[in-house]
Amino acid sequence: MNSSRYVYAGGILLAGWVAAVGLLFPRHIDIAVPWALPPLHAQVIGALYLSGAAFMTAMLRSRCWSRQAVVVPMIAIWTGGLLIVLLAHWDRVERVDLTVAIWLVAYTALPLTEAHRLWQHRHAATMQAVDSQVADSQVAEPAPGWLRGFLVVAGLILTVTAGALLAAPARIAASWPWPAEPFVLHVYAPPLAAFGIGFLLAARRPLPDLAILLPATALFAAGVLTVSLLHLDRFRPGPATWVWFAGFTTVLAALLAGGGRILRYRWREAS
Repeated sequence: MNSSRYVYAGGILLAGWVAAVGLLFPRHIDIAVPWALPPLHAQVIGALYLSGAAFMTAMLRSRCWSRQAVVVPMIAIWTGGLLIVLLAHWDRVERVDLTVAIWLVAYTALPLTEAHRLWQHRHAATMQAVDSQVADSQVAEPAPGWLRGFLVVAGLILTVTAGALLAAPARIAASWPWPAEPFVLHVYAPPLAAFGIGFLLAARRPLPDLAILLPATALFAAGVLTVSLLHLDRFRPGPATWVWFAGFTTVLAALLAGGGRILRYRWREAS
């Protein structure tokens, strides 16, 4: 196992721990992340990290760079961005304990590891074999037009939203579907930026190369919809709430449909 795979194994443990605490014990989220958060926010974070654990597991198991290529920059953006948020909001850390130490180490190691992998594979597009089981993107089935279009539109929306959360969190908080303080919106920004950039990169890839991105992101969308329904009483009536539910429902449907296309492609290749 090379060093990046050790890092992914550690990432599975950390993301799985945050997901379990956030989803099942949201009032105690501060034992898994450096900050205390309200229950609905804690469960949204739990859904994010359930998806993160799925990403890490798939990356640990995968030997194919063409399928990892979209996810590696996502992990770098997600973790590197949250490290910056943690340092920028250090005053929100109530105590420096083991949880904070683990975050500092993990969220330094992960973006550095992924940046190193991107550097190693910077010429992958012109190499005939990057690893022992690399997929040939030139002959693989292209993603259908509707899926590429969805990835571009959703990627742009998520990237712009992440930028707005970073640049104007107070203004966004005033129109957020449920009560939210600007600090929490800063926490959401790096993962959303990661998904946005990942979608934009994925729109240029053939269908098999989306085998990690689509199901792991669908898990996030399904988790967010579930916890949102459980906390429906916290949502403000109005357009923002309708956009929230309609948006995540559309994203989940598109990702599941794209995942179904990948399964059919694999079935045809195996038969």
